[in-house]
Amino acid sequence: APPPSPPQLGHTSPAPPSRPITPSLSLAPSPKQPHEPTATPNPDATVVTDSSAATAEPTVTPQPTVVEPTLSADEVRQNFVDAERDYRAYFDRAGVANETLNALFQRNALETLLAEALIPDDAGLLYADVRHILVDDEEAAIAAVEALNEGESFAALARAISTDPGSGARGGELGEAYVGNYVPEFRQAIEAADVGALAGPVQSEFGYHVLQVRSKETRTGPEQDAQRERARQQALQQLKDDLRADRADAVEIFDIWLDHIPRN
Repeated sequence: APPPSPPQLGHTSPAPPSRPITPSLSLAPSPKQPHEPTATPNPDATVVTDSSAATAEPTVTPQPTVVEPTLSADEVRQNFVDAERDYRAYFDRAGVANETLNALFQRNALETLLAEALIPDDAGLLYADVRHILVDDEEAAIAAVEALNEGESFAALARAISTDPGSGARGGELGEAYVGNYVPEFRQAIEAADVGALAGPVQSEFGYHVLQVRSKETRTGPEQDAQRERARQQALQQLKDDLRADRADAVEIFDIWLDHIPRN
């Protein structure tokens, strides 16, 4: 007997077909129940998986802190002995006498002590925020002071007449800096000026300054060590220049040696 045919949907009992029924796959979507919400697919959406979200960022490999060892008194003394030996060997090859070398060592040692005396380790360094107007002659500087006292804008006047191209374009602003970096006359004017008040005219090698100190601050601490060392060298050089100038003023030079040249 032939095998029974598959049942058809919607019938309760099979009926013998006139021909074999071939099952087919319907492409129509299955109906959804009203209570089941459907999500609208978004073809542009990017699915982020937990593995991608959990990707760890590279971290900086910790490095050990380098601690500079403190030299003992014996080590410092030995370093000095080694340096002196190397210097002597170098100058000996150059034909420099020991007396000259000893004098050089003494001079360097005295200069170091003098620089430390001029600016001790615990000395504070003065920083100031300053603006200025630079002109060529004193009359122009006096006129600038009068205009400022009458209410003229400092920035506008600096842009109009200052011969300092850098600060003039910024309204005279020099910004905050260590005052020892300025020429002596300008530095001394800053040190003597009250915050907010006008100062000048002040003459320097650049011309005549009218200045205003915006703020002052004295800084101390080990973070100032590098600047303090530069300040020592500046102060030492200024002292040398002053001594040379005083000596030149105190010495009268007579050009009489030409009269003592033997003549045939």
